[in-house]
Amino acid sequence: MFPLAVLAAYDVSGSASPEPFQAGFGGIAASVDIAPDTLNPGRQGNFVTAYIELPKGWDVAEIDMDSVQLCLDEDCTNAEEHPTAVGDEDQDGIPDRMVKFSRQAVIALLGGRMGDLTFRVKGEVSASTFEGTNTIRVLDSQGDAEDSEPALPEEGSGEAAGEEPPSAPPMRAVEYEVRLGDTLTDIAARFGTTREALTQLNGLEDPNAILYGSTLSVPDVGGEPGGAAAGVSPQYSRTSVPRGGQ
Repeated sequence: MFPLAVLAAYDVSGSASPEPFQAGFGGIAASVDIAPDTLNPGRQGNFVTAYIELPKGWDVAEIDMDSVQLCLDEDCTNAEEHPTAVGDEDQDGIPDRMVKFSRQAVIALLGGRMGDLTFRVKGEVSASTFEGTNTIRVLDSQGDAEDSEPALPEEGSGEAAGEEPPSAPPMRAVEYEVRLGDTLTDIAARFGTTREALTQLNGLEDPNAILYGSTLSVPDVGGEPGGAAAGVSPQYSRTSVPRGGQ
């Protein structure tokens, strides 16, 4: 998680209040991490995931899910009621709350905007409001469309002889929900593709760090359909090295 500037609040007696306030916002300063951190609107998918950390003294399990919103400027979309879970996604010893937003609703917020965009996640916990921000990169769905569905190479295509390879039909992709213990290499083998192809298909900056409960696009080649059953909200954890290799 990234640090936020926090001010201490004091009551009339001069004692420090347990409620920290973010400068410029009259509420609780939350830390937010949004996944994926690179979003291609042209790719298929069901959700955009956010992980919310609150300061000491506040319980993320008490967050009112009906109040949670993801906002870009003044436009907002509500969080899905399920799935959600309490865990420690970045393994920093601070509990966080995993919430999901409809991918299509998030894309609608973009209004065609691209580049590095800062989103706000806000909501209520124990009758107080919280808010945090995170910046992700939004790609040009048209310019990156060819990268979203790479064709798998075929043996005997004639490339070694310098011949023009035949055009391959676009690869059909399906969604896979990452399970506890999965690695990108395991998932690639299960669906008959490569780790590099999945990295490109999903725009992953760090293929060594995939999140339990997140969704990946995988080729529909008769592999095992994935994901936990709808409505199940298990604990989640990072299934390989944390960001930064720590």
